[in-house]
Amino acid sequence: MTLLSSERAAAQEDSLFFSIDSSAVVSYRSTAPIRGDLGHVMTFSPSTIKAMPKFMGDIDPMVVIQSMPGVHTNSVMDAGLFIHGFEDSHNCYTIAGAPAYLTPRMFGFFPILNQSHFAQFRFKTDAEGCHLGGTLESEISDTTATGFHGDASLGMMSARATFSVPLHEKLSLTASFRQSFINQVYKGMLKYNSSQVKYGFTDINASLLWNPDDNNSFDADFYYSRDDAGSDATRIAVLMGGTWRQGTASARWRHKGEIGAEAVVYSTWNLKDFYLNISETKATTPSDLAENGLRLSLTFPLDFRADVNVIYREITPLSIFLEGGVETSTHINQKGMQSELGISKKFSTGLLTFIPTLHVSGYDELTSSKTYFHVDPELRFEINMLNAGILTISGSRKHQYFSQMGITSSGVPFRFWVGSGEYTEPQESHKISVSHAIDLNGGAWTVSTQAYWARLYNQLEFRGFVMDFLSPEYKLEDSMIKTDGNNYGANIMLSKNTGALTGWISYSYSRAMRHSCEEGMPALFPSTHDRPHELNAMLTWHIWKLDIGAMVSLASGDPYTRVKDYYFVGNNVVAEYEDFNSSRLKNYFKADISIDYALKSFGRYTHGLNLSVFNVTGHTNESIYFLYYKDWKYRYQAGSFIIPVMPSISYYCKF
Repeated sequence: MTLLSSERAAAQEDSLFFSIDSSAVVSYRSTAPIRGDLGHVMTFSPSTIKAMPKFMGDIDPMVVIQSMPGVHTNSVMDAGLFIHGFEDSHNCYTIAGAPAYLTPRMFGFFPILNQSHFAQFRFKTDAEGCHLGGTLESEISDTTATGFHGDASLGMMSARATFSVPLHEKLSLTASFRQSFINQVYKGMLKYNSSQVKYGFTDINASLLWNPDDNNSFDADFYYSRDDAGSDATRIAVLMGGTWRQGTASARWRHKGEIGAEAVVYSTWNLKDFYLNISETKATTPSDLAENGLRLSLTFPLDFRADVNVIYREITPLSIFLEGGVETSTHINQKGMQSELGISKKFSTGLLTFIPTLHVSGYDELTSSKTYFHVDPELRFEINMLNAGILTISGSRKHQYFSQMGITSSGVPFRFWVGSGEYTEPQESHKISVSHAIDLNGGAWTVSTQAYWARLYNQLEFRGFVMDFLSPEYKLEDSMIKTDGNNYGANIMLSKNTGALTGWISYSYSRAMRHSCEEGMPALFPSTHDRPHELNAMLTWHIWKLDIGAMVSLASGDPYTRVKDYYFVGNNVVAEYEDFNSSRLKNYFKADISIDYALKSFGRYTHGLNLSVFNVTGHTNESIYFLYYKDWKYRYQAGSFIIPVMPSISYYCKF
């Protein structure tokens, strides 16, 4: 490289030349566990998050996302994703392109999905189509296996294994299995309010992939999960538990070309069957959701895209069957057809990108013969400000034709679905968000910020007490509070992307406020999942043969409705409440650590040991106020999962 003096440019004999033998542009290789920012798609894979904190030897993709700003922290007793103040049921979860209605494990301890079965996870704070919240896509590999390989771990509470085997040059099978044995190891410690708790789960995944040529691929996928929980106490008078099963089965075709296509035919289900016993009365409360559908996405030249969804859905919101005392039964079944069409076009001019989308949807509630039709626009602007980062502005109106409500933060995921029609109108949101992301020091650091505001209509809150299900006069509509409201907040995330220490620290200010015109409701109150302040840190440090991970969460406590008085009429509990969600649990704090030690490798066989400690500080977090029996008296006070510190050790291998 040569520089010529401007003073002597005209006189060659007096010119002064500087010679530089070489030049270099310095950048950093990113070792960040997650790629992307709050305004765009954020991606991660089992390999990029392998050093992140594990619980009982496994990494939970849900916990990874919950540590991001704008997503409510995972509590000890509740494990949903509450994104930008929206409900967990507002999110769109997919497995290999098929929708999945996922219920968290009991207490939120274990992952819903076996992360080693998937090649990549994609997360967005905005959902597409008829969903108000965010998106989590769990995607399988699109490359057929060339040889037999596997990934497995054995811990004190569960064991898992994933195997991939080629069946033909262009055909392969991947299968995953997971089984818990928590009752055998932690039987003496697994207690809730002095009650002995039993819990176990099993899940399986299977994916068959065929790549006949470079432009086409076919896959068939199956996922099934079963959880069983129950209280085996003899000292208390209230027993509860149940079984919940969930799964998907799908077939997909993907085509690459001038016109790209992805078509998925699927069936998905979420089935719950809980029981509640008190005195001589037993309540059984089944609630189900089953859905069959077709999803088609087409991409055309000039950045056109079209999405078509056709769905048939059946919902059993909540059936009550009482035995003992006054016997009664209530069974509700809702059936509906949903159709969607989305059209978008991407315009790019210099440093500005503009993406308008028009989404047309219709829903026919077959049971009550109610129909709905909506045209919802969405606009998205992206401005590349070069060294000043990328600014993203988006706005949308959306409708969702089913809701979810129930008792939250109770340890057991006792929430049920309700379809639009007879009991409630479609949920609606008008949302605006502004995001900014900038890389610093050659990409070694990233600062991502976001602010959002949403106006919501026809939201549902659950009014009542778990004991209400024991009343023969119980009606679904009596426990539903129809509300409107606002979600708003601001988030900031500082990520370290390179070096031995990687991860992020984030802070969120978020409000999910509601109001209702129903009699007896306050003028303004927080939603059940409202948490104004959250501070999260997710860090990993690689040193020698060790990967050390830590996760720390500090958050405001959840709102709840305190019972003023309760009394018995026969075998039924009657409760009188204070203002809805006018009380709040104590602030939440939890710290987990995880240490991986890599043992000597043998060719393709790598293995090691993991030591993880859940709630290393022994902090007791309140989860719910509950009526229970102690010292021959009924008491109403805060309950928590009483395991001060829960360590575990596991062995893992990969070949």
